Amino acid sequence: MGHAHVRSGVDGDLAVLTGGSGSAVALSLLDWVNHSGHLLHHRMDLVCGLRTATPSPLLESLSRAALRWKEKLNVTVAVSETDAQLPVTDGIRIERGMAHEVAARCYKLDQWKERAVFVAGPEVMVQASMRTLIKQGQIFPASIRFDNFS
Repeated sequence: MGHAHVRSGVDGDLAVLTGGSGSAVALSLLDWVNHSGHLLHHRMDLVCGLRTATPSPLLESLSRAALRWKEKLNVTVAVSETDAQLPVTDGIRIERGMAHEVAARCYKLDQWKERAVFVAGPEVMVQASMRTLIKQGQIFPASIRFDNFS
């Protein structure tokens, strides 16, 4: 178990920033909120960074969760390839850019100070995300739970 794990009964609203191999963390959190009912009482913002937005089981899972929890779950997919086609996917916002750039552009990061914040993905993505969250969101570094994946 890494640093990016939920503290059941303690964590309220969630903010999740993942990329690449860290997408498994996003799916795991979505599985947990679906089974625990956490989003009945809390909110979650999720930014998932991908190279392309080609149809995949990951996008289907994100779409299903976003449609199920319309009022409680905001899902944004950040597509990093500049020439990638951006499809229309029910319930999901798809933006061009790196995950941390899209998070800064689409969300008020300073509002994430009151949330349990998770970052997971390749080391370079985690480092860029941490800098953005600390500088732009003014989130205290020790309150960000993160895992690096190679």
